[in-house]
Amino acid sequence: MPSGVSPVVLRSRSADTPHSPRIRAEKPAGGNHSSSARRQCGPSRGRDEGVGNVVDPIVLSREEPALMDHARVSRLFAELGPEAAEAVVARALEELAKRLARLGRLRREGDPAYLRKTARGMAAIADELGMAALARVALDVTACVDTGDDVALAAVLARLERLGERSLLAIRDEAAGRG
Repeated sequence: MPSGVSPVVLRSRSADTPHSPRIRAEKPAGGNHSSSARRQCGPSRGRDEGVGNVVDPIVLSREEPALMDHARVSRLFAELGPEAAEAVVARALEELAKRLARLGRLRREGDPAYLRKTARGMAAIADELGMAALARVALDVTACVDTGDDVALAAVLARLERLGERSLLAIRDEAAGRG
């Protein structure tokens, strides 16, 4: 282990029951040490036992911004004019909403080929509208289908649903502000 770096071990301390653990970071005695080089979950084992400070749990956020390429939307409005661009955006938003709703149904029905095709089309439409994050996550769905990882697919579909709703609202607001 490099000089000046010490392991941080995460240990479980039982509260009232064995099923309600608290996580505590521990550092070996002997001075200031920087960030962790190794972490363990559960009871500490081995030579890294010692006393330490209680740390706050890590909170994972499910909020993800709807990233938009505003220049792409501006180009669309400049090339087509306000009325035609609004019509194109409206049709694209309607198609994205339909595909978003269809994805969950396709997963429940167990149709991975059509699920993949729907997500791939959704990525292409989102990319055309400058919705970079939505396009990327839709492609992540296709990767999960390709690998056959049902757990990852469920997680990515949930993420796509959350991000899709935010993205649809953002592009609608962007188009409404130009019209």
